[in-house]
Amino acid sequence: MNILNDRIEEISTLIAEVANGNFDYKIDASETGDELDAIIAGVNMLGEELKNSTVSRDFMQSIYQGVVDMLLILNTDFTIRNVNPAFEELTGYIEYELHDQPLSDFVQLQDNPFFSELLGRFKTDGKCLNEELLFTIKDGHKLPTSCSLSLLKNNTKGTDGILIIAKDISKQKQTEQELIEAKNKAEAANEAKSSFLSTMSHEIRTPMNAVIGFTHLLLKNDPRLDQEEYLKVLKFSADNLLTLINDILDFSKIEAGKIEFEKIDFNPKKLISNICDAFQQKADEKGLRLKLLLDQDLPSMIVGDPVRLSQILTNLISNAVKFTKEGSVMVMAEVIKITQANTTINFKVTDTGIGIPDNKLELIFESFTQAKSDTTREYGGSGLGLTIIKHLLKLQGSDIFVESKIGKGSSFYFDLTFENSNRPAANNKETVVSAPKSLKGTRLLIAEDNQINIFLVRQFLEQWQIDFDIAENGLVALDLVKANDYDLILMDLQMPEQDGYDTTLAIRQLDDEKYQKVPIIALTASAMLDIQDRAFQVGMNDYLSKPFNPDELYNRIVKYCLPANADCD
Repeated sequence: MNILNDRIEEISTLIAEVANGNFDYKIDASETGDELDAIIAGVNMLGEELKNSTVSRDFMQSIYQGVVDMLLILNTDFTIRNVNPAFEELTGYIEYELHDQPLSDFVQLQDNPFFSELLGRFKTDGKCLNEELLFTIKDGHKLPTSCSLSLLKNNTKGTDGILIIAKDISKQKQTEQELIEAKNKAEAANEAKSSFLSTMSHEIRTPMNAVIGFTHLLLKNDPRLDQEEYLKVLKFSADNLLTLINDILDFSKIEAGKIEFEKIDFNPKKLISNICDAFQQKADEKGLRLKLLLDQDLPSMIVGDPVRLSQILTNLISNAVKFTKEGSVMVMAEVIKITQANTTINFKVTDTGIGIPDNKLELIFESFTQAKSDTTREYGGSGLGLTIIKHLLKLQGSDIFVESKIGKGSSFYFDLTFENSNRPAANNKETVVSAPKSLKGTRLLIAEDNQINIFLVRQFLEQWQIDFDIAENGLVALDLVKANDYDLILMDLQMPEQDGYDTTLAIRQLDDEKYQKVPIIALTASAMLDIQDRAFQVGMNDYLSKPFNPDELYNRIVKYCLPANADCD
């Protein structure tokens, strides 16, 4: 029995040795029984077959040596057992230099410094781990890699080591860095362009304010007939220049993705009627019939962006009047769908003008493009209007369409969907005074450093019998606000000593409640969207860009001063 037990123990040892790869280990079976002889013979035969399986071992060795990715085999304590030639080539280390060295001496995680903790969790969980590791190569440089870590099991299913397959991603990282740098440069270029446009807008609008403002004053002062004709030409040229400036600014905003749409209640009938009224005089001068057809089902109030809708319709009607020498211009608005939540309206502007060739119908929507090369010389314009319209509609989920015949005229039409409003039209009226009346008793502060602008505003305020003080910079304005009670403050944004933003903040931070309530209107030559946003953020109530329309300035003053001014009824 003892002999049998000893032989069984030897057989167990034989099986274990063969399982661990010791194929030369054998025992003699001549003194055992038949069954044990058969077991020993089978194990010895298996060892010989495994020992002679050089094809499989050579095949695996060739894969290990020839794979282009780096391979590392670690011991269970995360020390390096061996590496393949690809690892040696990329890192500059020879295998014997790495033998039994801790992996953490050569590697760190790209985004996680707790490498040892991560490896410990990996070993405990036993799951494959994918991480980006940063190898320190022999010359001290860092080599970014994408690694896959997995446990190696022996024949008894115990953990025998750790396999790391590491792919060199230095080119990928370089490309990513180049893309980031390119993106940063593009953003910087956009910022520079926006800054340039904002500065140029301010510099151009400041003298434009004087040109348009004083032309308006001269036309009101009963000029001679020949002078009136000159003044009308001057006003027309100034208005065209201002339109060009506005188009370029809007195009820049669209390119920069800075166009935002309001959602406010407005009366579409009143809006469209007012736009047509603005073009009536020009149509009369050319002998054109300006027709307005409004669907009786148009809601009295809808929710949307009236400013952008006005911009679209104004541009289309302006083009129709400009390119039509005789006949008519028709503006139509028709309800095509009403739901419980929304109303969809079709807008159409039709003229009997010069028309557009078929092969130019798509071209006219491209930037700085008109249907004919001589159009700009004969009719003026930047070639941006229709491009801006198309972009504005696209941003609202719509599109513009055109039908045209040479010499017969054109039709431009589009659909827009608006939210329904629960607000009655009477509650949305803004105080508008058609003929300026005396505003005697109203007191204003004008914070402005440009003497021409001060002189111009002074003319209008004196006509309206408004008392006012002038502050040439923000610090003076703040002192005057502390010393006097004003019904309204007109605040220029760009002033020496202290600008309009800081001055407004300082006023709003004063202790008395009246300083939080006094209306402040930004009056500036800059028309960039972020300028407007910042003006509201610092506590301003409204925004009026230069060159301003005198009637618009008057209406703003009435809007904010009327409740306290009995003479304005």
